[in-house]
Amino acid sequence: MLCVIRALRRVQASPAVLRHLAQQSSGPARLNGDLLRLHDVRLISEAGEDRGVMPSRKALSEARGLGRDLMEVNGHAKPPVVRIVDYTALQSARAKKSYDARKRGKENRKMERKEGALKQVRLSPSTDTHDMQIKMRRAREFLCDGYRVRVYMQFRRGQGRLQEDAKAALVAAAERLEEVGTVMGVPQGKEVADMFKVEKEDEEAMGVTVKKKPLEILIQPLSRKKRELLNKAGVEADA
Repeated sequence: MLCVIRALRRVQASPAVLRHLAQQSSGPARLNGDLLRLHDVRLISEAGEDRGVMPSRKALSEARGLGRDLMEVNGHAKPPVVRIVDYTALQSARAKKSYDARKRGKENRKMERKEGALKQVRLSPSTDTHDMQIKMRRAREFLCDGYRVRVYMQFRRGQGRLQEDAKAALVAAAERLEEVGTVMGVPQGKEVADMFKVEKEDEEAMGVTVKKKPLEILIQPLSRKKRELLNKAGVEADA
């Protein structure tokens, strides 16, 4: 019934008529010939004007003369209230509203699945500038779509000595992605690079060797509203 109310607002329906519509049951509306069993009705024009009380047959004749339908909008009033409408247009509005609601629901479910999923981007100490740009572009797309992103370092044979280069590459990646996500695990008040710093006394405390942290960063996507603003800004910038 809500779609009917919105459709009638386009023809400047009066508040009283809208209240009648809101009170109408969700069942199918009585139309045209079905209204002839009523003796008198109060007719509302298509533009929302109260035409007064008249026999139902006369009200139907006026609607037919305009190539429109006569629809009951409040069967509980005395006399019942009917209105001249384009019922086909109202049905189309109802179908479109139902379609839009299903589409939004599908998109919301898809977004919820994305927000719980993890995408991974692999780097190595030898990743060159061009490859880095491609991988960061992909990571940004994942984050803007609502995915969580893990950027991790994979060492190949002979690259074990490139720890500092690997850390620097991850720090650079985090700095590029901070605009579209939140880097997790950064100590409060410190920089991303501090994630990979291990104090010597901590390593040797109580004679226990502290296990080295994996060389990786985890980025959480921004809120959906912020992502929409970023995506919109990106589209406008491309234009």
